Amino acid sequence: MSRLACAACSFVVVSFLSLASVEASSSVYSAAPPWQSRDVSAGYPSAFDVTSSGEIVALQGLSVNLLSSAGVFERTIGTVPTFDCASAFGAFARISPDGSQVWVGFTVSGDKNDRIYSLPFAGGSATYQATLASNYDLEFAKVGTTYQPFVSGPNSVVLGAPNAVWLLNTSGGSHAEIVSLGGYGSGLAFDAAGNLYAMNQTLLKLYRFAAADVQKVALGLAATMTVDNAAWSTSTALGGSDITVDGAGHVFFNANGSSTIVGMLQPGYAGDYKYDNIATGITGYNWASQIAFGGTGDATKGQGAIYLNDWAAPGTLTALSVPEPATMLLAATAVGALAIRRRKSSSR
Repeated sequence: MSRLACAACSFVVVSFLSLASVEASSSVYSAAPPWQSRDVSAGYPSAFDVTSSGEIVALQGLSVNLLSSAGVFERTIGTVPTFDCASAFGAFARISPDGSQVWVGFTVSGDKNDRIYSLPFAGGSATYQATLASNYDLEFAKVGTTYQPFVSGPNSVVLGAPNAVWLLNTSGGSHAEIVSLGGYGSGLAFDAAGNLYAMNQTLLKLYRFAAADVQKVALGLAATMTVDNAAWSTSTALGGSDITVDGAGHVFFNANGSSTIVGMLQPGYAGDYKYDNIATGITGYNWASQIAFGGTGDATKGQGAIYLNDWAAPGTLTALSVPEPATMLLAATAVGALAIRRRKSSSR
């Protein structure tokens, strides 16, 4: 092997090991192998979502901005008009299934004017969609053949009102209560089949509601469900905050209490505590809020990352990912080649 080839090999190894070191280290979360943790400076978003290509949609004040995967500002998508007071705080940001819109929710003092808006992803004016008190999270799922927005939150100005999942009515009528969960406000998620995932922070439980049952309630063919109607549940050990699902159907959630964790439900969803703890907060005062998947497929195979924000680092998002198999193979090949070169050099 020539010196040039050896130097190139060494460069590949050093570059990869340096990258791995950066990816594996984080000031906010410690990831369990093979997961790696990367912090992204995102300019203090109160809410966010992530595109399939890894770009970050950040709700910063009343502005919705698009950031690169590294947190660099790219453009302003739009700005929500001041509708109540300058202290309106962003509750969520969600990209519509077709990628054409961004939906954002706000809460204000007293929860009496907690509004939800949509903006064209390409850029443009905000459209008022609805008011839902104490709105916490929004996700889309099909009702019949059309995607509709579902929102979690107490929908009450009464402090301590129980959490629920609602089918949002954007025509000015009452929102349809799909499932009464109890506990405090927390997130929701749907998988590709339309199954609903939601939590009760007080009971420390995560529930899955069958898609067929959700459809019946949404179409007015059945009464509001309770946690007793869940098709499956697992204990979360801590108070669950938010949920997301990757392109392969893995369900991820974050939870807070004596510590802060990120859990991934194992295939089969059978039995209690059926999840892996893929990351843990390391600052001593972590408090995770939102979680979102950015990618196109299986996060466990490097086809996307799990992003979350945390009150311990309000200007930062943390991305949890698994190296792509090809990247790992390149590293293994480079390390092997370097080892062979070293053996040859030492035998001379």
